Amino acid sequence: MIKMKIKVIIIGAGATGMGVASKLLRSEKNSDKNFDIHVYQEKNYISLGGCGIPYYIANEFKDKKLLNDRTKKDFSEKSNNKNKNKIHLNQNVIKVDTAKQEIHVKKNNRR
Repeated sequence: MIKMKIKVIIIGAGATGMGVASKLLRSEKNSDKNFDIHVYQEKNYISLGGCGIPYYIANEFKDKKLLNDRTKKDFSEKSNNKNKNKIHLNQNVIKVDTAKQEIHVKKNNRR
């Protein structure tokens, strides 16, 4: 069986974007497809845990880093020989050209 390589671009590394990326990784094991996953995030973190936001706003804790569910390293460790995951932090997708199958990205200088 020949496996088809599919390049997937995900814009936004919040809970939804990272959930989609993780789902693609899990589904590949029983599929005839391999995924080359690229996640673009304009901030310098991934997977903000939304459940803790009300507690942060209510000053139940001060360290907003506690809202981050996973790190870039955590997600990259899910890569295997069949699938590639690449997280692009501090990069803002400013244009999607579906006809040319291109995206245009502006690098942010934030840390």
